[in-house]
Amino acid sequence: MPDANMRASLPRILKTVLTIGVLGFIMLNLQLLRSSKYSRGEMHIIVDRNDAAALHLQEDLADKNNLASDHAINQQLKAPLVWTARENKSNVLITQIKHIVRTGDLQEKSNYSYHIPIMNEADIKQIHSAMLDINLEQRIHNAKKFKLDLTQESIVIIVQTHNRPTHLQYLVDSLRAARHIEKTLLIISHDYYSAKLNAIVDSVDFCPVMQIFYPYAMQIHPTTFPGEHPNDCPRNIGKAKAVLQKCNNAEHPDKYGHYREARYAQTKHHWFWKLHRVFDEMNYTRNFSGLVLLLEEDHYVTPDSIAVLQQMRQLKKQQCPDCNILTLGTYDKKPSYGYLASKVDISGWISSKHNMGMALDREVWEKIRKCSDAFCKYDDYNWDWTLQYIGTTCFPSPQLLKVMLSRSPRVFHIGECGVHHKGKNCDPGDKVKQITALLQSNQQFLFPSGLTVMGKVGTTKRKMKANGGWGDVRDHELCMSFIHDTKQR
Repeated sequence: MPDANMRASLPRILKTVLTIGVLGFIMLNLQLLRSSKYSRGEMHIIVDRNDAAALHLQEDLADKNNLASDHAINQQLKAPLVWTARENKSNVLITQIKHIVRTGDLQEKSNYSYHIPIMNEADIKQIHSAMLDINLEQRIHNAKKFKLDLTQESIVIIVQTHNRPTHLQYLVDSLRAARHIEKTLLIISHDYYSAKLNAIVDSVDFCPVMQIFYPYAMQIHPTTFPGEHPNDCPRNIGKAKAVLQKCNNAEHPDKYGHYREARYAQTKHHWFWKLHRVFDEMNYTRNFSGLVLLLEEDHYVTPDSIAVLQQMRQLKKQQCPDCNILTLGTYDKKPSYGYLASKVDISGWISSKHNMGMALDREVWEKIRKCSDAFCKYDDYNWDWTLQYIGTTCFPSPQLLKVMLSRSPRVFHIGECGVHHKGKNCDPGDKVKQITALLQSNQQFLFPSGLTVMGKVGTTKRKMKANGGWGDVRDHELCMSFIHDTKQR
């Protein structure tokens, strides 16, 4: 039998063995964590997936080979692959930003509210910094997974979004089902920083995707221009009273005597800025000469939308080389397919008819860019009405925008309630159900083997009547600064 000393030491031996085993297990897991999360030898900020979606700080949940290849592609953009911990990005700051983007999220309301939650100056600076860092980073997710290689035949999709996550989710779901989506580059252009929106973008695993943030958004300028300054003139105050009160923009009402409303002005600014950003500034797209499809958060695409757009591009080369814009969406109250599914019309571009799901290329952007002063000074808060105006007054001969339009819609509008629409039923889910039923009953007409021109309408100039809302010289100057200022805030 073991003596008394041996019996006394046995528990100590077992405890020592157990301790060594636990330490070994911990060291093994630390080594695995180091190899997967610290592969570049830098200190990365690690947060859970929801926080990563909110802050865009976490690496893709991909294997090391994909990560290394994504890094190689992003190195071509001369941008870092991931955020690294900096002296001014302490864990305390990160925690604060996570709190802000969660508690500061807008509640999605049926009246498309632009109410911005009150935040203190430090919060605003932190969100602004996060926006600018993401813009500077220019990171493309899923680049290696889908072997991103933009050519003249590629399609870039830009989605302009405010803060309607439900609508954006439906759009993303529809894009997921679109054939050839994996060959596109999807760019989400935000004017609101939100955990919900970022989480939706983070869920995109079906194509290369990146985010850009409009850096002059109301969210980060709530009480200063281009947001609403406390001393800005109320919309309907009238110029005489405004001058007496000495409000900021008293001398600059619109043509109807009304003063600017920031929530409406922002959309036009954002539209112009995103095109300039993509065509002129971003490393991966500033030399891209293919089609850029413009969508909004309250759009919904058909499974054959990209395939039909590719067919329209070929048809344009053959039968309408002077068509400036290709449009996939219509506002028909009773859309139909059948024989119309393979038909297109050619006509002059009309803002109220041909602005949904429109695609343009660098040649058209250069014309818009050269007319930037006219675009930025025209007294209309609508980007599409303004585009039609410069197309008839500023573009070189024949001074018209010409459109090729898909007769059967490949892009639908699901935002029954929005800036210009105040419907009774604001649930986009009901609209999506209607669209889904329509597509299911007409699925045999999708993916036509070819397209033919059904009708050609003469392109005559239309007399434009500005809608106002854009008389403030501060809006003119901000808009023009996108083109003329080389320094990006």
